[in-house]
Amino acid sequence: MLKRILDDFALIIGLFCNVDKTVLMQAGNRIPVIAELGFKMSDSIHILDMTISSDLDNLEANFETTINKGMNYWSRYNLSLSGRIKIFGMFLNAY
Repeated sequence: MLKRILDDFALIIGLFCNVDKTVLMQAGNRIPVIAELGFKMSDSIHILDMTISSDLDNLEANFETTINKGMNYWSRYNLSLSGRIKIFGMFLNAY
């Protein structure tokens, strides 16, 4: 069913799932059927500079580290308050 949904989505929208790069991580109850879809399975994924585990260990620490990296990056530009708000809004709209 999941593969069919992804294929239908690709036909309608034109965005295809790269199965070679796709990694599935199950959280909560493990369903053995998902392992038979042909996707790689993992107990953790790396996304947006964070490593997220299936049991959500260190999620808060990963989030804080990512936020701190972003703050350190943008702090060198000495942005005004309105500039910082615009950058923050840009990132919110991206998600």
